[in-house]
Amino acid sequence: MVVLKECSATDSEPDPKNWKPVLGVFFNIPASKRNSTVRFIIIIWKNSLIVLLRAESRLIYADTVFSMGQFYRSAENQNQSVNQKNAHNMTTENEMSHMKIHTYPDAVLKAVAAPIQDIDADLQKIMDQMFETMYLAPGIGLAANQVGLLKRIIVFDGLPKEDERNPQVLINPEIVASEGSVKWDEACLSVPDYTADVIRKERVQVKGLDRHGNPMNLEAEDLLAVCLQHEIDHLNGVLFIDRISSLKRALYKKKLKKKKKGD
Repeated sequence: MVVLKECSATDSEPDPKNWKPVLGVFFNIPASKRNSTVRFIIIIWKNSLIVLLRAESRLIYADTVFSMGQFYRSAENQNQSVNQKNAHNMTTENEMSHMKIHTYPDAVLKAVAAPIQDIDADLQKIMDQMFETMYLAPGIGLAANQVGLLKRIIVFDGLPKEDERNPQVLINPEIVASEGSVKWDEACLSVPDYTADVIRKERVQVKGLDRHGNPMNLEAEDLLAVCLQHEIDHLNGVLFIDRISSLKRALYKKKLKKKKKGD
């Protein structure tokens, strides 16, 4: 609370000639105990912020509210606090913009994803996060199971051999036709530090929905065909190591167990 007092003009008081109003408008405040009007003025005097009230011919003023140094320090501290908060929010947002990739033998990787019924704003956000997670990894495809969501949705790059990104989504994807056979050396973001040859269909036709719910039919071959088969396998709880020999799979499990002991 600021205590007001009435005083006569002295050398220690601010000289009205040197008043520098901070506000461009003076506020007229009705006096509570007299018929006159009190003028409310904010000035800067000797690097201090002072509130003055003037009633009739008498000068009534408040003691120094605070020094301008205090004001600037307060503003600086407030700005630092805001900047720190914004930095925290940005960090949190960045942390939230990509998702944790589950790795073998997490149980979610062996579960079957459920069909998606509604394509809402939350799902749009999930798709964006999946894209960022996939490219950050980096990878060319990602299924919802891999980020802990049992939803039938995959994201992938439509031009996996090109430098330019071509992000695409398939909701409730289904392979409706396939032909040929190809052996491909596969890797997986959920099976780190391991690759193996897998027999896949050389060409596939896949149908599903795009991110807006529109029907989508896609014909793919070579790497893109392998990618789509790989990601749709994920939705059915199948990993590429499930498609290799039991001996190779056992060797991988042994390698993984040894690595965990070392950690």
